[in-house]
Amino acid sequence: MKRESIKKDKWNVVWDKDVVDSRKTTALPVLHRPDRIAPVFAFDAPWESKASSYHHIVKCHDGIYRLYYISYPLQNPQTYYTHVCCLESTDCVNWTRPEYGLYEFEGSKRNNIVFQDLREGAMGTDNFMVFLDPNPKCKPEERYKAVGLAACINNDWSVCDLWCYVSPDGIHWKYSHTMFSKLEGMSWCFDSDNHIIWDGKRYVLYFRGRHRSRDYVQKAENVKNESLRNIEQDIYNYRDIRVAYSDDFRKWEIYGELDYEDGEDYQVYANHIMKYPRNEDVLIGFPVRNVERRSLEGTFSRLGGAVNVCKRNRSVAEAIRSAVVTTDAVFMVSKDGKRWRRSSDAFYTAGPESPYNWAYGDGYIVPYFFETKGRFNGIDNEYSSYFVENSRSVKAKELTMYKIRLDGFYSYHADYYGAKLVTKKMTFKGEKMLLNFSTSALGHIFVTISDGEKTVKSLEVFGNSASREVDFEEDIKVFNGKKVTVTFEMKEADVYSFIFK
Repeated sequence: MKRESIKKDKWNVVWDKDVVDSRKTTALPVLHRPDRIAPVFAFDAPWESKASSYHHIVKCHDGIYRLYYISYPLQNPQTYYTHVCCLESTDCVNWTRPEYGLYEFEGSKRNNIVFQDLREGAMGTDNFMVFLDPNPKCKPEERYKAVGLAACINNDWSVCDLWCYVSPDGIHWKYSHTMFSKLEGMSWCFDSDNHIIWDGKRYVLYFRGRHRSRDYVQKAENVKNESLRNIEQDIYNYRDIRVAYSDDFRKWEIYGELDYEDGEDYQVYANHIMKYPRNEDVLIGFPVRNVERRSLEGTFSRLGGAVNVCKRNRSVAEAIRSAVVTTDAVFMVSKDGKRWRRSSDAFYTAGPESPYNWAYGDGYIVPYFFETKGRFNGIDNEYSSYFVENSRSVKAKELTMYKIRLDGFYSYHADYYGAKLVTKKMTFKGEKMLLNFSTSALGHIFVTISDGEKTVKSLEVFGNSASREVDFEEDIKVFNGKKVTVTFEMKEADVYSFIFK
């Protein structure tokens, strides 16, 4: 099957560690959070009455955007099937719930359910992450692949396999094969989003694992005390993210846990890893941090006002996690997919308290970014994306739009007193330079390009643009094909990215 490749411009984003020379840079990196816009869709159908989860968007072969997710109806948990459902959109903004007529729910096929695993003994999947396979060797009938955790087989909740499903069109699905089972020494894994990326040569799988906290020391007096031992195992059995590789989607080589430059060991899962659309050599992710406080006393009794967020006292009866865990999301970036740089601060927090937030499940991004017209000038596009809110609420979950500047996850900032941003050596290709930046009225940026022999400086740059052509004192085409260093002398300014064209 032929796959067309489209050459894309690759912006040099300043949060790529291969771009900035930190030894020579005095400007400071600053994390930026997205702006909440508004809910655009409510998951309130009867087959979604208990919850929905693992929402993700795929731009399909027919040009349609499809948002896949798992839905949970209010039924006996020992007998119900989870459902894989799908919304559709032509613009990624306005969503509809199609009636596919494929599976029956409460006597009717008028629903958007696209898959139920009806094989004997199967009770559905805990997650179902869809991937449009760009591998030129991919069979047409397997053009779409999905991976999901077999959460329960024949009521046996110890089963923990990662299954593969295939489809020719993204709508009609069938079971294909077991990818692999839980790793040795783990009681449970895969129960999170498990994302697939094709890196041009092989498949890369990012999946959920577990490990003992590095700070864990088992207390001797708890070894024989079963309840204390179980509590220890719960507290110190950390959720983590792992990576595996395959040439054929059947035999997998497991690399292991991701490495983090910060060296911190805390619970992260729901990796949300993807190629960055404006430079696919860069991988980004939005893992969720799991914070467990172990007690309902104090703030939990007041959080969210009198309604008491997500009715925490009722949640205690279901699972202590539902009551005492809060979550948010950080931003991380990598070039090789193994070693990652994470933000120390949260990229997403739940925001002002309401009866529906500050609970387990906040911070789950829908891992897809699409460009929309700028809110302020209609000239510079910005990124739109979604988070799903009301995670542990009696209120239906909502698909809520957020927006952020193009390449705007991080900038390098200089204050009133000035600072500079210096790049590592890079190859100049083109005849001009475009800059994504902002300044104050008093602020400015001067850009200098040097190959070690010749240096050319820009005229003063000021304003706020996602794609400003920089004017130089001399023609910069003289650097074409040469290794150069770029220096930004900044005052009350932010630099996000740049490109040579």
